[in-house]
Amino acid sequence: MTMFWTVLAVIFSLYFLTTMALLLTAKFKKNEKSNLILDPDSWHFKLCHPMLTREYGSYDIIRHKEKFDLPFNICPYAAQFFLMLYIGWPVLILWCCLKTLVYTPFMILFGSYPIANIESMVLFSGNLFTVDAGVVPLPEIKGHKIYPAYIILPITYFIGWLYFPKVTATVSIMVLGIATGIAVMTGLNKLVKTDQKEVSLIREWLSAKKNKVCWKLELTSAEKIQRFPLNKN
Repeated sequence: MTMFWTVLAVIFSLYFLTTMALLLTAKFKKNEKSNLILDPDSWHFKLCHPMLTREYGSYDIIRHKEKFDLPFNICPYAAQFFLMLYIGWPVLILWCCLKTLVYTPFMILFGSYPIANIESMVLFSGNLFTVDAGVVPLPEIKGHKIYPAYIILPITYFIGWLYFPKVTATVSIMVLGIATGIAVMTGLNKLVKTDQKEVSLIREWLSAKKNKVCWKLELTSAEKIQRFPLNKN
């Protein structure tokens, strides 16, 4: 336990020293009138707006500055800078670490691992729970990958029946119920969904029964059929 607190103290100390260095090196440029210039390409602007600068380029940020509600005053901008430096980024880093710890045991079963970064959250419209997926090299048999789930899940299921039969039975029933529900919903969705090129046979039959009209069927055009010689035997 002492080692844990020692490592934690070292991490916090390093982070504090890093933030002090960032505070001392954060600078604004000035124009010919000695006005401070807020540059979207500056590292401190990107630190204050990590998701905004990854979703939009500098040109779009400058052109649509009213849309993003940016602070055009040194006092609120400095307050935002301090807030992100000492609260925002630590929370973001911890959140990414937590997602990595939670997602890894599940994703590794299917040959991937989570990459918890800001870009993945931006890609899905700011969804904080999304991650990118990296691919784990896996052995193959005749072109089919051997996922860890093929081995781990059956072993876990067998151990569950062996030592925790009631819990395993409950989980099995729940999984079976969920799978059945998903299958039924998928089938109903395919039944209802249609377009001008393809329609569901069952849907058309039910529609015919409902309307008491049997739709006419036409053979496909002969030009679309591949021709084979007739077997006269």
